[in-house]
Amino acid sequence: MEKKYTKMDLYKNKIETIYRSMGKLNLYCSMCKIRNERVYNDLINVRNLIDEFIEEELQEEKKKAQDE
Repeated sequence: MEKKYTKMDLYKNKIETIYRSMGKLNLYCSMCKIRNERVYNDLINVRNLIDEFIEEELQEEKKKAQDE
């Protein structure tokens, strides 16, 4: 049986990928510390944007459910 993925499942997968990427960064490597900090900050920004987007999607779904 084929599993149907909702938008929320896809967003959750993206967030999990971002968290894993953040965990893999070696922020203590002196050679690449500055570069990794930039990447880390970018990942945090992306995660925050996705969190905001998910919140908006949830609000829309709740509103649709109330309207019906």
